[in-house]
Amino acid sequence: MKKLFAFVSVMALVCVFASSAMAAEWNFYGSARFQTFSVEKDKDFIKKKNELADEKKVDDDRDTVWKLDDAVTRVGFKVNHGDWGGHVELRAAGSHVRHWYGYWNFGAGQLLVGQTWSPLSTLYSNQGYQDNGLGKFGDNSYRTQMIQMKFGGLKIALVSPGSGDVNSFADWESSSYSRGLAYEASANVGGDKDISIPKIEFRYNIPLENFTFDIAGGYNWSELVRTVLDDEGESKEKTYDIHSWTIQAGGKANLGPMYLTLQTYYSQNFGNYGAWDERVYNNALLNGKDDIEDVNSLGVLSTIGFKANDMVTIEGGLGYIKSDAEILGADFEDTAYSWYVQAKLTLSKSVYLIPEVGQYNYDEYEMKYDDGSSFTREEGAETYVGAKWQINF
Repeated sequence: MKKLFAFVSVMALVCVFASSAMAAEWNFYGSARFQTFSVEKDKDFIKKKNELADEKKVDDDRDTVWKLDDAVTRVGFKVNHGDWGGHVELRAAGSHVRHWYGYWNFGAGQLLVGQTWSPLSTLYSNQGYQDNGLGKFGDNSYRTQMIQMKFGGLKIALVSPGSGDVNSFADWESSSYSRGLAYEASANVGGDKDISIPKIEFRYNIPLENFTFDIAGGYNWSELVRTVLDDEGESKEKTYDIHSWTIQAGGKANLGPMYLTLQTYYSQNFGNYGAWDERVYNNALLNGKDDIEDVNSLGVLSTIGFKANDMVTIEGGLGYIKSDAEILGADFEDTAYSWYVQAKLTLSKSVYLIPEVGQYNYDEYEMKYDDGSSFTREEGAETYVGAKWQINF
C-alpha cells in the first residue's frame, strides 16, 4: 500500500507540473522485461554460496527462472523546457529510483544535479541474463547521486562517496579453518566509517567518424576509526586511511553492419569505492600488524556484434576480472569471468525477443605462501540458456 501511495503521489505531482507548464515538452515511457532461463549451478558454486547445508550431498543443481525482471522493468518521464529539464525513472521493484535529476544548459556547458549514470558508465554490453550487461565482470557502469558539470565531451562530477567494509586476516595462521579457507573466515573488523569529501569522477569522450574513445577515472577517500590496545594494554582510537581509485579506458568501433567494443580498468580497493561490487574479493584488508593492505583489481571486457538486418542482431561478449594482494606472507589472487552469445530479434516496433546462452564463472582463488606451499579452491559457475523478453511503451 505504501508503494502504491508513493507511485500515485509521483503521478499526481506530474499532473500538477504538467498543468502549470504546458509549454514544456513531456515524454512518458515504460519498459516491461521478462526473464525465461534454465540455470545450472555446479557443486563448487553451491558450496561457495552455502546453498545446501550438508556439503557431502552437494551436486549440480538446475533451476528455472520465469519471472518479471522487476529490477529493470521501469516507468518514467522526461521533461524539456528549453535550457532546463529533468528525468525521473522508477523501477517496478519497490518503486526504487533509477534516475531522478534536473539539468541546466548554460551555454558553455551543462549542470546536472540528482541521480543517474556516473561518469564511469559506458554500457558497452547488452548481456540479457539478469539484464547484467557484464556488470561486475569488467563493466563499471552504475547509477549514483552527484553534482556533475559537462563541457563538450568532458564530464566532472562530485559523487556520493563510498566506504565499504575492511576485513581482517589477523588470525590467518591460528584459524581453525585450513589455510586456504581462512579466506572465508575473514570478518569485518567493524569501527566507525568517516567520510570527509565527496568522491571525484571524470570521463572524457572523443568521438571520431566510426570510432569513439573514452577515458575515465575516480578517487574516493574514507577513514576507519577503531578502538585498539596500545603497548601498555590501554584502549585508544586509531584512524586508518582507506584510499580507493580506478582508471579505465575503452572505445567502440562501428564497421558497417559490425561493431566492436573493448574496455579495461585498473583499481585499488574497489569494494570500498562505492561502485558495483565485483565478483572477486576487492575490499581493503587489515593485516596482522594492524596496517591496511590494499587490494588491486584488473578488469577487461569486449563485445562484438553483427546487424544482419532490421530484425536480427547477433552479439557476443566476454568479461574478465582479477584481484590480488600480498598479506601475511602470502600472495592472494581471485579471478572470475563471464561470457554470452545472443540474438536480438525485433518482432515489431519496441517488441524484442532475445535468446541467449552464457555463463557466470567464478573461477578460483589461490594463495601462494613464502614457504612454497599453496592453496587453490574452485569457486564454481552458473550456466544459463533461455531468453529475455522486452516490450517498450
